[in-house]
Amino acid sequence: MHFVVDGNHSVFIGDVRDYKKAFDGDTGPNTAGMGSYAPCEYLDEKTYQQIKNTIVDPTIQGMKKIGHPYTGVLYAGIMLTDRGPLLLEYNCRFGDSECQVLLPRLESNLLDILLSEDLCKIEVKLNEKHCVTVCMCTYNYPEPMGKQEQVIYGLDQVHDDVTVYHYGTKNDGRFLMTPTGRVLSITATGNSRQEAHNKIYRRISAITWEGCRYRKDIGLLV
Repeated sequence: MHFVVDGNHSVFIGDVRDYKKAFDGDTGPNTAGMGSYAPCEYLDEKTYQQIKNTIVDPTIQGMKKIGHPYTGVLYAGIMLTDRGPLLLEYNCRFGDSECQVLLPRLESNLLDILLSEDLCKIEVKLNEKHCVTVCMCTYNYPEPMGKQEQVIYGLDQVHDDVTVYHYGTKNDGRFLMTPTGRVLSITATGNSRQEAHNKIYRRISAITWEGCRYRKDIGLLV
């Protein structure tokens, strides 16, 4: 869940379900993220209020009380359990694959939100679209693999119904080359999560490099 905080109050700018495991079916080692989708079907109004009232707001007030009021993006990693929502971590930033599915749903002006000194005056509007992103990575990610850069092929064949984000790719003067680890994210929106999922997987097979790998179930496994 992502909030923007002005030191006293917060506004909610969207929820995301992310995929940390390396392989299909949520198996394998943890990674920095293999993809995500938004919105999350688990977050109803009751759960949202519980998270805000028992986790986020007490954090904001606690920071203010000790003389260190927080302003900025607050990314709360939440796990829903039989005991209710539990906080796994906070990040004082947007997540990367998370940001890629949050911002396409944001109708309000992001700069206005970030620069506001009184978020009580800000109304955040999210559209009804569903958004999915899939991370493409090198063959043994998240294990290190040195500097074995590979040529990326097929980006010129990607249609404009998806957006491609780059993780540290570089142009060597002739070709676009991979970094190690995560290489690209392919993002799409749709009227349903299935529609967004289908757009990505129709296009993603056109992109390749030696050792290219990505999960096939992003947006399907819940």
